[in-house]
Amino acid sequence: MENISLDKNKALEIIMDDDAIIIDVRTEEELEENPPISDDVYNIPFNNKFIEIIEEEELDKDTKILIYCSHGVRSIKAALLMREKGFTNVFSLEGGLEAILSGDGC
Repeated sequence: MENISLDKNKALEIIMDDDAIIIDVRTEEELEENPPISDDVYNIPFNNKFIEIIEEEELDKDTKILIYCSHGVRSIKAALLMREKGFTNVFSLEGGLEAILSGDGC
């Protein structure tokens, strides 16, 4: 299986891909502190309804998907859960939004 966690540079390649889907799993409070990285981001907080909401969205299970949170903990859990549900091309941003905002490498 391909590595599920991507460093900032590889994640930015996905973010720039018009066909990719970006999912921000942060809470509303976190979004107020730091807005999503793009206007095209799905905000689906990682909670007990996460996979139910994902399934309602009827996303193509082979589409490239990048998930991020604040520090990379929830996003890896969300990505693993999505892979368990049959999504084949889903990844987590290593270090989360903090990795992007810090300007450092992951």
